[in-house]
Amino acid sequence: MLIKNDGTQTEIPSDFLSKATEFCKSMGCSSVIYDIYDPQDSEHTELTVTDCGYAE
Repeated sequence: MLIKNDGTQTEIPSDFLSKATEFCKSMGCSSVIYDIYDPQDSEHTELTVTDCGYAE
């Protein structure tokens, strides 16, 4: 689940990776970082998407 700026959670849409990659390229950055909720990990989790479409 993505964590929005207001702290609420929303499903990760199916086109998320392509839109995040496009956003990154349009902003001229090498990567963007999103806060996500992982029910298997109680620690703070981040998802990094790079301008070449790689996510980790």
